[in-house]
Parts: sequence; structure tokens; C-alpha cells
Amino acid sequence: MHVRGGYGNEIAYTLNGISLNDPYGNSRSIGLATNAVKEVSVSTGTFAAQYGNALSGVVNYVTKEGSDDYSFGLRGYMGDYITDRTSLFNNIDDIDPLNRTRLEGTFGGPIPEIPDAKFYVSSIYEKFKGSLYGIRLYNPTDSYLSPDNFQAVMQEEEVQLIHTILIHTAQIQMDCQQVMDR
Repeated sequence: MHVRGGYGNEIAYTLNGISLNDPYGNSRSIGLATNAVKEVSVSTGTFAAQYGNALSGVVNYVTKEGSDDYSFGLRGYMGDYITDRTSLFNNIDDIDPLNRTRLEGTFGGPIPEIPDAKFYVSSIYEKFKGSLYGIRLYNPTDSYLSPDNFQAVMQEEEVQLIHTILIHTAQIQMDCQQVMDR
């Protein structure tokens, strides 16, 4: 969400006046059960100093409260992604109706034996198995850097060649340093 041309992390999210922002990235840190929300207010103009971390807007969620009668709510959805572009999306033709699942439940009402006391509880269960599946193109055994490609003992000629390369590399580094010191 972008308010007044600002970035998404310039918005202060609050729940009943308590900050929901993640201090690391200043983005909303938790999700809410939609059937537990009574009211949402979005302030895009000027706002009080108590929202000092908000640069472009303030979103305040107000939750429902318990009532004199018991109430129960259950809401959910499930599904998967479907497309005919199977060349672009791997495993898209493997349809799993439980790939994306969300279940919200709420319960509220009076507390017995305590006058004028009410409660309201909400909960969310969410599971997402993913939508992007990779293809293994290379295996660790495909590498040329396997133990079979190295000999335990190098030949004397190889040792001499490596020694010569190291000496020449050190000489080049010293020559470069002398040029830079001038």
C-alpha cells in the first residue's frame, strides 16, 4: 500500500492504538483476522506527533468487542494457482486444492459469574506450500572439482611450475607497488 506517493514502509500500522510496525523494516509485522476487525481508519493528511514514525499515512485497525450474547464465526478459503502457461511455471499443472489455506475463527460473549465482563477471541491458521518450484539443473556431483580429479601427490614438475608462477606474481606486485610509490 502506498499513501501520498510514499513507500510502503512509511505507513504506521496500529491495532487499537498499539503499533504493529516491525522496527527493522518499518512494515506491518502481523496479519489480522478479517472477521475480528470492526473498523479500519486510514489517515492520509496531517496526523498527531504520536505517529512520529509515519511519513505518509496511518492505518488504525479497531477490533470487535464481546457482546451480551455469545457469537461464533468461522471463515476460510483454500485454493491453488491455475494457468495454461506450463512452459513458464513449473508444476503448475499439479493442482493441489490445499496449496493455499486460511482459516479464521472468532468467539465472543459474556463471561459467566462476572457482571459486565465480556470477551472476544480470534485466531488464524494459514498455510502456503508455495507457488514457485525450481528445477535442479546441476548436482554437486556434476562439478569438475571432485576428489577423483585430484591426485593425492603432485608430480615434481607441477610443484616447480606453481613455485615459478608464485615468484613471478610476487615480482609483478612489487613492481606495481614501486610504480605507485613514485
